[in-house]
Amino acid sequence: MFIDELQYKVQELVDRKKTSSYYTTPEGLAVIRQLVKEVDRREGIVLMDPFMGSGVTLSSVSDLVRPSKVIGIEVNRAPCELGRRVLSSLYSDVEVICDDAFKVGWRYRADLIITNPPFVRWHLIEDRDEVLEAVVSHGYKDYVMRRDPGLHILSFFLMDYILRAGGYAIAVLPASMFYTAQGSGLKRLLRRNYDVLAVVENLREPSFSDGSGFKELIVFLRKRSLPLGEALTSVYQYDGGLRKLYSVSLARLPRLMDRNWLSLFDYERAERLVKVIERGLEEGLLR
Repeated sequence: MFIDELQYKVQELVDRKKTSSYYTTPEGLAVIRQLVKEVDRREGIVLMDPFMGSGVTLSSVSDLVRPSKVIGIEVNRAPCELGRRVLSSLYSDVEVICDDAFKVGWRYRADLIITNPPFVRWHLIEDRDEVLEAVVSHGYKDYVMRRDPGLHILSFFLMDYILRAGGYAIAVLPASMFYTAQGSGLKRLLRRNYDVLAVVENLREPSFSDGSGFKELIVFLRKRSLPLGEALTSVYQYDGGLRKLYSVSLARLPRLMDRNWLSLFDYERAERLVKVIERGLEEGLLR
C-alpha cells in the first residue's frame, strides 16, 4: 500500500470544515484494500475518485489494480497538485482535474469508484443552489428528499451517474445517510440499481476519516447491469481486521429495521425487538 505522509499533512493547508477535507485513515484504507480484492475485474478498467483529496484512496490500491486510466477530481489546489504527482508516479495514464466535481464530473465514466465524498452541511455550501440544480437536472429529482440536503447525499448521485452498469463503488459514507429522512431517497436508489455487497462498521473509532469524529460506514456496491435477483449483503465490523457477522437480504428487511441500517450490526437483537413491536401493534397494545 503506497501512502506518502504528505498526503495527510497537506490537509493543514485547506479549510477542512468548509470542504470536508477529512481523508480516509490507514484503517479505512485497509478495509478498502480487502474489498478491492473482491472486485472481479481489476485490469483494463477506468478507476476514479471524484472527490480525491490528495489521492490516498487511489494510491493505496496501486498494487491491486492495473487500470487503463485513473481519474481524480479535487476542488482544493494544494492537495490536488500533490495527488497529481503521487498518482502519476504510480499509474501510466492519469487525469487529475483541480476543480469542483459538480461542475466537471458529469462528463466522466468509470468502472471502479473508490471515494470518501465530502460531508458538508447545506448552509456551509457556497454554491449550494447550483450544486442542487446540477444534480436535479441529471435525473435525480425524485431522490432528493429535502431542499437542504447535505453535500454527501448529492455526492452519491454524482457517483451513480459516473459509474457504469456492472461497475463497483467503495465509499466511506456518514452513517446518518442510512437512518435520516434525507437519506431515504438514496436508499431507494440503492435498492433499485445496486447490489449492496458489504457494509463495514469501525469498532475502534466512530469514523474512517482522519479528524472527522462522525460515525461512518464503508459500503461496497455493484451497479446492476440487468434487473437480476438481489445479492446478499455481508455485514462486517473492523477491529484491526475484518470480522464478518453474517449475510442479510436488504429486500427482506422488516420495515422498522429498514429505516435504520445501523440495525444490521445487531441484526438478531433488532429483529427480536421489531417482532415485539409488531405484535404489540397487532394486539392494540401500541398505538
